[in-house]
Amino acid sequence: MRQKIIRINKPSIYNFKLILRYIKNSPSFVIEKVIENTYCRAFVIGGRTYLVLVRDEGIDSKYLEVKVIGEEVKNNLLQLVKEKIITIFCLEQDIIKAQKFIANESKIGKLIKMYEGFRPVLLGSVYESTIWAIIGQQISAKVAHKIKKSLLEKTGAKIIINNCEYYTNLCPHKVMKLNINQLRDLKLSQRKAEYIHEITKAIIDEELDLSCLYLLDRDEGCSYLMKHRGIGKWTAESILMRGIGRQDILPAGDLIIRKVVGEIYEYNELLTESQVRKISTQWKTAETWITHLCWFYMQEKIL
Repeated sequence: MRQKIIRINKPSIYNFKLILRYIKNSPSFVIEKVIENTYCRAFVIGGRTYLVLVRDEGIDSKYLEVKVIGEEVKNNLLQLVKEKIITIFCLEQDIIKAQKFIANESKIGKLIKMYEGFRPVLLGSVYESTIWAIIGQQISAKVAHKIKKSLLEKTGAKIIINNCEYYTNLCPHKVMKLNINQLRDLKLSQRKAEYIHEITKAIIDEELDLSCLYLLDRDEGCSYLMKHRGIGKWTAESILMRGIGRQDILPAGDLIIRKVVGEIYEYNELLTESQVRKISTQWKTAETWITHLCWFYMQEKIL
């Protein structure tokens, strides 16, 4: 195996260890691993599989170190990997102004100061975020995690590098080879198995173009996705947030969001979706960031 190292600039306010803690303990991440303060993930790029390792060079350093391991590591590949890591870790999103502004708000500001230097983390692809969102509908995150892992194993999406096993990208063509009964065997409901099968087929047949989501605004993106059976508002918002990286997504109907916002704003009852949206009117351009902070807060509270 060959390997090359590249460096990526860090934002001025950035805590990579905090972000790794979020990834390591969140059941939403299945393909990713955190080993010795390093983010580890295998990617299939141009038909070849590469292991990508990301670590912080240190508190006083301005860079993240990205090591790429594979049979052949060319310079054009390094640029693709660099762009992917920048996207996944939201390194070039301008959230500093919003961070400073909202940090001064007496309620949610406490949460922001608690996790200073945190940024949202995306999933590896828009397709992955789509299937993960469908699997996660109306079940616990831990149960969803087990089903996602079973799907990866069923599609054979694994490689071994340096005696360590890593999952690779979730591939639509490999998922499409599974019939409804095989998907049901993974503990998926009949409807979810149908949704995954139908949406994967639509993507392969180019009836659903996930790349066009980058060109649409939030409402247009939701409407485009919701034309397909199995994608409601919550699922569409999850795809736009965790797959596309939109900064203006607040899944106000999410149970964790309703619980955490209610606790922070000192309500004695579980908030409704409309109450959360009313409170969040002052969070413009930072909704996604605050959503991830709420998830992180609850994750730490449960642990």
